[in-house]
Amino acid sequence: MSVDLYVGGVEHAVLHLLYSRFWHKVLYDCGLVSTLEPFKSLRNQGIIVARSYLDANNAYVSPDDVTEKNGKYFHKTTGAELKSQIDKMSKSKLNGISPDEIIEEFGADSLRMYEMFMGPLEKEKIWNTEAVTGCKRFLTRFYDMVHSEKVSDETSDAALKLGLKLVSGVTSDIENLQFNTAIAKMMEFINEFTKLESYPKTVLMMATQCLMPFAPHLAEDAWEVLGVNEPLSSYPYPEVDEKLLEEATTTYVVQVNGKLRGRFELPKDQTEAVVFAAAKSNPLVLKHLEGRQVLRVVFVPNRLLNLVVE
Repeated sequence: MSVDLYVGGVEHAVLHLLYSRFWHKVLYDCGLVSTLEPFKSLRNQGIIVARSYLDANNAYVSPDDVTEKNGKYFHKTTGAELKSQIDKMSKSKLNGISPDEIIEEFGADSLRMYEMFMGPLEKEKIWNTEAVTGCKRFLTRFYDMVHSEKVSDETSDAALKLGLKLVSGVTSDIENLQFNTAIAKMMEFINEFTKLESYPKTVLMMATQCLMPFAPHLAEDAWEVLGVNEPLSSYPYPEVDEKLLEEATTTYVVQVNGKLRGRFELPKDQTEAVVFAAAKSNPLVLKHLEGRQVLRVVFVPNRLLNLVVE
């Protein structure tokens, strides 16, 4: 039987990937395994890099001894200008970051979340300690939301829809290893959810379940605050009926001779005549139609109305 997923850096391709493939071939030839390959799929994660600094003698300088002025870098003590480049994090290049220091300042959840939020899994990412504060700020907002006096046992349709949309989006992103976009969806969720008059506990439970893979410590705390008796790790994951996420309205784009002249939020599945009438009632569109004959109408249901005029 093959392993579903192998995640490894490209620098480990020889000692890890080829080695395992070699012995799997041997076992296959011996009739001990039934598959030709040991892994069903392979994903290479991008490395995290950071800026390094070199003096005139090509000796590495610690970032703590560097100051920036007008896009150039100088030694704080000597004032000498330094060369700067992006390198793989390494002790020898003095550009490594101690996880203990980051955890001490921001917390383990903030560090974990930032690493996944930096960018797509396969892409190279540049470390920026200051950017960790963004993830910490998000987690603080989540903590405040769960501890808010606005938490309620009653559920509204608007809140439930936000929760189901979050679960659907985060679930899909995790399955595709798109962790950065999953976190972005949680940030968008908080922005919309905190506008509500009350915070339904059932929706907060959904959000906490989505947060758990990224910030397990805070998620466990939130789960306890919400008063759920069953452990978070074994609680049934929410099921989403995609029909409940369908929007009743859609945005119709109106163009005149191919140029954008307006947008209209209307119920779905409107006829060409209805959208045309709405477009003509808008002053921004009407001023481009006055005194001109409409030669042709291009209509794409639920999306576009393009008026070709003389």
